[in-house]
Amino acid sequence: MVNNKRSISQISTMSNSAQGNIIQLEDGWNNVIKTGAIDVLERTLDNGFDTSFEPREYIRIYTTCYDMCTQRSPYNWSRDLYQRHGETIEQYLSNTVLPALRDKSGQGGTILLNELKHRWSNHQIMNKWLKKFFTYLDRYYVKHHSLPTLEQAGLRHFKDEIYMNVKDNTTNSIISLIDEEREGEIIDKT
Repeated sequence: MVNNKRSISQISTMSNSAQGNIIQLEDGWNNVIKTGAIDVLERTLDNGFDTSFEPREYIRIYTTCYDMCTQRSPYNWSRDLYQRHGETIEQYLSNTVLPALRDKSGQGGTILLNELKHRWSNHQIMNKWLKKFFTYLDRYYVKHHSLPTLEQAGLRHFKDEIYMNVKDNTTNSIISLIDEEREGEIIDKT
């Protein structure tokens, strides 16, 4: 219990870099961003719950990201946060989404396509929330370094990790459904 209280107090003082407290990369990432935002977001997407964050929690996460990006060098973690943003999406897509789609690939056209539709919708939600948490990166770091925006990077990761791996099965499923409809069968078009 004492450790819990200590970590909570550490977290609450971390968002005060304007007062001279330096947020170390691993502390800010592991104690606030990963546990407070990314893990929660992944759990809610996997369990099918409505994805929203309490305003106080959202502000705490955003402020931590902001503080980590506005600290003076060598404690400015903008580059690292941009990189970890991409790694987070890649890991979720390759560890959760791709296996789910591969499990559905041999079960018929509509099953795979419905799973792909569901996973695409979840990816859009994840991309939206991560963009909100890391807004400061988009406004300054991305523009200053001429990098893809967080939204563009998220879409690119979906294309590279998911689309490129399931496009053949998806195309075959669509063609199979078209053939079934041409033969007079009733198919699910949702």
